[in-house]
Amino acid sequence: KLAARREASFRNMTVEERLKMIEAKKKELKSFFDNRVWEFTGLDDVNTGRTVTARWVLTWKEGDNNGPPVAKARLVLRGFEDPDLGNLDTNSPTATRQSRLLLLGIAPTLGWSLVIGDVKAAFLSGAEFERKILVKLPADCNPLLGASSQGGPVHMRLLKSAYGLADAPLLWWKEADRRLGELGWKRHRLDKAMYMLIARDGICAALVLHVDDMLIAYDEKRVMVVDNLVRMRKMFNFGKWTCLDNNKSLFYCGGKLTRHGNTYTLDFEEYVKKTCPLTVEKGRKPDEKLNDRDVSKVRGMIGALQWPAGQGMPALAASVSVQAGMLATGTVSLLHDLNKTLRFAKKASETKINVRPFGKNLSDLCMVAFSDAAFATRHDNSSQGGVVICLCNKSALNGELVDYG
Repeated sequence: KLAARREASFRNMTVEERLKMIEAKKKELKSFFDNRVWEFTGLDDVNTGRTVTARWVLTWKEGDNNGPPVAKARLVLRGFEDPDLGNLDTNSPTATRQSRLLLLGIAPTLGWSLVIGDVKAAFLSGAEFERKILVKLPADCNPLLGASSQGGPVHMRLLKSAYGLADAPLLWWKEADRRLGELGWKRHRLDKAMYMLIARDGICAALVLHVDDMLIAYDEKRVMVVDNLVRMRKMFNFGKWTCLDNNKSLFYCGGKLTRHGNTYTLDFEEYVKKTCPLTVEKGRKPDEKLNDRDVSKVRGMIGALQWPAGQGMPALAASVSVQAGMLATGTVSLLHDLNKTLRFAKKASETKINVRPFGKNLSDLCMVAFSDAAFATRHDNSSQGGVVICLCNKSALNGELVDYG
C-alpha cells in the first residue's frame, strides 16, 4: 500500500520502477520547456552569485481505478538559496472559506451546477519576471537533456518562477487573474480569489481559486456561460475537469462534495479519518512540560484540526481554538486533550452540511449573523468570541430580525 505524500528513494527501487521514474523525470523536464520556464545559459552567467540548486522529489501516486502505481517526479528549486528572498512580495491571494461556502450556499437556490478544475503545472505557468535567476540542475539531468557529463552540471536561466521559489504562487495568481479577466470574469471586491461572470440580468456564474484548484458554480442552461467555460478550458491547462453529478462525490480542499438532486452535501469525514492520534509515552506525568518534539507534534495536530474546523466542521472550532492557545505553556495533558478532540472530530464528522434551495433567486435570501463574546474561556483567563453567519429565506423570518441580546 502506498504511503501518502512520502518521498520515494531512487536507490531502493527495482529496475522496472527506476525506468518508470526516469520517464517521469523526462515528462517533468518537458513541462518546463513547454511552459517556457527557462532557457539554456552560457558559463559566463554561472559565477554571478544568482544561482540556486534544484533537486528531485519522487513519489508514487495511486493509479486510476485501482491500477498500478504511477511514478511522479517533480523538480523543486531550493528557494532558500534565492538571492532576492528577503525582498520578494510573496503574498498570494487564495479564496477565503467565506467565499467557498457562499458559493455553495447560493448554487442550489439558483439551480447552478458545480465543476472542479485542477490546473496542471500551475506554478510553471506564472507571469514572466525580470529577475535573473540561474538553476543548477541535478547531475542526472545531463543525459536526460542530451548533454555530456564531462562538461559539468547543466545551468538554466529562468524566464518564469518555478516550484520552490517563494514568489511562484503569487506569479501564478497574477497570470490566472489576467486570463480570467480576458474571459470576462470580474474579481470580487472583497476577495481577490473569487470571480463572477455577470450578464445583463445579473450573475450567471462564480468561481473561487485556491492555488491551482478551481471550484466553479454556473448556470448550465445559459449558452454564454457554457461557451465561456469551453474557452477557459482552452486557455488553462486543466489536468482534471470534473462535474458534480447526482450521487457522485468530488474532493475540494479536503472536503467531500456530493450532490443529491438540488441538495449539495459537504463533509470532512474521510479527511479526519486520515489524521492519526498523538503518541504519548507511558509514565509521562500530565504536568510535565512539552519538549521540542512534543511542540512540533502538537502544531501538526492543531493544524490538521484547524482546517476542517474552519472549512466545514464548526463544532470543532472552540476546542481547537482553546488548545491552540495553550501551546506556549502546554504540558503533557495537552497531548491527551488533543487526542480527545480528534476522537470527537471523527465522531462529529459523520454530521454533514446539507445545502438546499432557500428560494428561487438571490432576492429571496438574506444573511443572518449570530455572535457570542465568551468571557475568560482560555487557560490564562483571556477571552474569545464566535460568529455564525448563515443564509436564510426571508419568509422564514416572518419579516423580522430578532436580537437575542
